[in-house]
Amino acid sequence: MTRTFNPESYGKLLAEYQPKIITTDAENEQAIALALTLEHRPNRTPEEAFWYEVTGA
Repeated sequence: MTRTFNPESYGKLLAEYQPKIITTDAENEQAIALALTLEHRPNRTPEEAFWYEVTGA
């Protein structure tokens, strides 16, 4: 399956939270908050769905 999404929109999402090894409580809270936001969003954009899948959220 070929994924199509807007690289600019995906870049903005990555600027908000770059997938990385979580080393602090603050980073953990930020990752959880974004994952929960995306998890409960009924109409995720293709970029959000891709980020959610890639990060294993």
